[in-house]
Amino acid sequence: MIVGKRAADGTLAPDAAALLRAAERHASPGAALILLDSPERKSWFSKRLPFLASMDQIGGKAAAYVCVNRACKLPVTSPGELEALLTAPASRAGTTSRPSTR
Repeated sequence: MIVGKRAADGTLAPDAAALLRAAERHASPGAALILLDSPERKSWFSKRLPFLASMDQIGGKAAAYVCVNRACKLPVTSPGELEALLTAPASRAGTTSRPSTR
């Protein structure tokens, strides 16, 4: 999941766009990619997947959260860090999922 903002002109902010490009290049087949780029979108998704409500930007920068087998790793803010997470053997084995509600 990418949490970022849009610029005044409506385009995705550069830091969020860079994370999105990295995610699109390196995500496992079948992985879910969620972009939370506005309060309205975050609200909509959080009502359906409540664990998303706690995921925010980090220090004013767009952040990426990688979740595998019902567990999320710590967020990262650079495309390089995201690429490393997505290409690590453990990340390639699973798909993005929400935490267990059991």
